[in-house]
Amino acid sequence: MGTDKARLRINGEPAAERLGRRLARVTNPALEVGQAISGLPPVPDPGEGPLVAVGAGAVALAERGHNGPALVLACDLPLVGEALLRLLAGWPSTATVVPVVEGQPQFLCARLSPAALAAAGRLAGSGTRRHRSMKSLMATVPVTWLGPSEWGAVASARDFADTDSPADLGGLGLDWTPG
Repeated sequence: MGTDKARLRINGEPAAERLGRRLARVTNPALEVGQAISGLPPVPDPGEGPLVAVGAGAVALAERGHNGPALVLACDLPLVGEALLRLLAGWPSTATVVPVVEGQPQFLCARLSPAALAAAGRLAGSGTRRHRSMKSLMATVPVTWLGPSEWGAVASARDFADTDSPADLGGLGLDWTPG
């Protein structure tokens, strides 16, 4: 992307702030693993990828007395809406809940079970790169996979659009500027 995705200004506001506000309306506590851009209480991002960031967030949640499931949302998914977050947060299952869009699991727009949060910390600390991915995490815990028949009433495939390049943002028709 050439710039920090969390600081991308989408419709005039940083992506992280936009998504942080949505998370805060759906779940409590809500934290940002990052650079204190979202307006949520920040947790330093170790900078070693999503699994390690999830592990850091899990530790911070536990330190605050939270021992339940947690929503995970990457800041490069700017179109994820509050209705989808509510669906994930309230899904009637004790398992981790992961939407699947066009055959692709959305590991960074998911609800992680307490077991998944604990496993994230263990895998993040393993030191073995091949075991330090969100995919490897999902292989260790029960997962409820949600297809369009489950999430389609509150979201579209477009809502899961991952913005990794200026072309991705332009293709979505978003008004954006680098942060």
